[in-house]
Amino acid sequence: MQYVPLGATGIVRIDRMVENDILVYLSENEGVNSPKLIASDVKGNFFDNAAFIYKAEPGRPFVDVCRDTQDNKLGALNRIVARSAASVHGQDIKKLPNSMHAPTNWEDYLTSQIELFKKTESESSKSRPFLRYMAKWLDENRPPAAPLSLVHGDFQVSNMLSLN
Repeated sequence: MQYVPLGATGIVRIDRMVENDILVYLSENEGVNSPKLIASDVKGNFFDNAAFIYKAEPGRPFVDVCRDTQDNKLGALNRIVARSAASVHGQDIKKLPNSMHAPTNWEDYLTSQIELFKKTESESSKSRPFLRYMAKWLDENRPPAAPLSLVHGDFQVSNMLSLN
């Protein structure tokens, strides 16, 4: 079970219904090695906070596997991590659930991110000048267009499970 505080604050804002929809989509996609989502409580009606319940899988945290692996064998683990990231990030954004807004072009995406940095800074109870400066710099130094893709916002080995 993944238990997520509903009132979490900070820079990252997550729509739990969209998260639910993308978890269902990824768990049903054969190209993505993801646990099957079997139930969710996105409004916290049952658990008092958002919760996602997955089919139990035998295994152990991948971060523990990394810690227990000899240095000369870490290359194989790097390839597993890279393949996992590619399976998520390689999804066709045109096929994502309707609840997940996918920008249609690079310029719209970049503009939306700049506006998000500005909005997050202006709505924060603490001053976060870094966000304001980053938005200004990015707007003045727009990078060239790049392909748009799904990006896992918290991809790290501590969010992976070894099924060995």
